[in-house]
Amino acid sequence: MLGASQAEILRLRPESLFARPEERRAIWKELALRREFSGREVLLLRPDGSHVPVLLTAWAPSPPAVGGLEFHFLVQDLSEWRSLEKQLRHAQKMDALGRLAGGVAHDLKNLMSVVSGWVESLGESLSEEDSRRLGVGEVLASIERAGDLTRQLLSISRERCDVPRSLDLGQLLLEMEGILQQLLGMDIALRLDAGPGPLKVRIDPARFEQILLNLVVNAREAMPDGGILTLRTRYLPVSESPSSSSAAPRESVRLSVEDTGCGIPPELQARIFEPFFTTKRQGSGLGLSEVFRTVRQLGGEIRVQSLLGQGTRFDVDLPVARELARPKPLRSRSKPGSRPTVLLIDDEPTFREMVTRILDRQGYRVLQARSAREALDLGGDPETRIDLVLCDVCLPGSSGPDLARRLQVSNPGVPVLFTSGLSVENLGDLRGIPVVDFLEKPFRKAGLLARIRGLLGQGADPGPEVSRNAVAEAEAGSFETSPR
Repeated sequence: MLGASQAEILRLRPESLFARPEERRAIWKELALRREFSGREVLLLRPDGSHVPVLLTAWAPSPPAVGGLEFHFLVQDLSEWRSLEKQLRHAQKMDALGRLAGGVAHDLKNLMSVVSGWVESLGESLSEEDSRRLGVGEVLASIERAGDLTRQLLSISRERCDVPRSLDLGQLLLEMEGILQQLLGMDIALRLDAGPGPLKVRIDPARFEQILLNLVVNAREAMPDGGILTLRTRYLPVSESPSSSSAAPRESVRLSVEDTGCGIPPELQARIFEPFFTTKRQGSGLGLSEVFRTVRQLGGEIRVQSLLGQGTRFDVDLPVARELARPKPLRSRSKPGSRPTVLLIDDEPTFREMVTRILDRQGYRVLQARSAREALDLGGDPETRIDLVLCDVCLPGSSGPDLARRLQVSNPGVPVLFTSGLSVENLGDLRGIPVVDFLEKPFRKAGLLARIRGLLGQGADPGPEVSRNAVAEAEAGSFETSPR
């Protein structure tokens, strides 16, 4: 605790142990009056000049010592406690910041959806030869980049906004090679070894970058004098997948991050994934714990092998990407020849007007509702047949899924397309809603129409991708952008 042996401490004068003279005087005064005290926090001075917070309890023995005063002291080290308090305050501050960032990002995505919709409408009114179409394309491209920024804000908050896609890990490594080499510096050689064939997993690119960058930074810290960092990807059949307490053996894609650094002591290897555990002076101890949490959320496993003086290897096994189940298209519930009716529920009036304009021009009849009460009144009208519900996930006084379930009572089997600036993870319980799809804000016109047509069986079903780009990237090539 004091960084000195018992013999060294016994040679010190008691008053020299106190870092603050006023605390020492107050203690002697209280002992002189009451001959005891308990639970007093003081700052002690180590022989090397550093300070250590402690909790002191003192009392005089009974019967009193012969030939002078004698006191017994109980000293409790508060260093770890103070460190935990500091980490808790930091976590609370980050949580508050995350909630603020999540709220701001959510509102921004709503606004960007409105801007995107009106800009697309403006572009459609221009002729093919009009030079202003280039400007429209630039605005739409900027909105998509702004969507990427808001997704990063949401990743700070607890409302992480994932956009999972089927990605080839080997290809991703090649694309990130330049960034990783800059991160490592000139003293560390980077070697990439991508296994044969497509090695696809379903993951948000930002999540993968988070996993990889944390592991690469950790490896760099283990090689202060330089070394070699090797990144490998390979396919693991069921027969080669290691057994796990959390998942049965299955086909996986393995990412290995191997360094030639100092290694991890055996006694610390079991703790490296614990939150706030770190051996770095300035580290937060959150890097590897975040990697562990993220990998587990993705249904994967992470393992570490390390030898002192030889290096460390982290193996991240992620499930092989499979085809997603597609929502079963339904036939329109309206009479043949009539306009399909869409019940649009969103508390943002500009968003409702923008979507109504798009759908009206495509031959849909749109009923607008700004709240759950209005939606239930419209949906419960026996004279109205609702073909599709287009509903925001977050509504005043209700959640989108709860409202959708209540609408199923008067409109059994009606398909529901949810929209939100948050991710599909925030939908919650979808039981009782037979046909569901999700479209993240901001979205493009083509993406919205493809989702609706897919649910109503009016065209090719794009499948329930949760990306704002899922259909827009393939179909919304109406406006060119300048080369970059």
